[in-house]
Amino acid sequence: MLSGSLAPQGAIIKTAGVPNDMRTFKGKARIFESEEETVAAIMAGKIKPGDAVIVRYEGPKGGPGMREMLNQRVSSWTRA
Repeated sequence: MLSGSLAPQGAIIKTAGVPNDMRTFKGKARIFESEEETVAAIMAGKIKPGDAVIVRYEGPKGGPGMREMLNQRVSSWTRA
């Protein structure tokens, strides 16, 4: 469960994808409304090291189940 300025009413994360040492964050967060918008920002070089990437409206309530968000990882690897 997330809480704080990014999730004032709380939010759920997929814990298998977030190591324990990364579950507390202070820094810049980039908020996107869809996976496609996120991929476009990554490909355009708008995500900087240390940014937290938040994709809204995904998950069991917002999207078609808890789909894997592989496009972000694949896209970021291709820019390395």
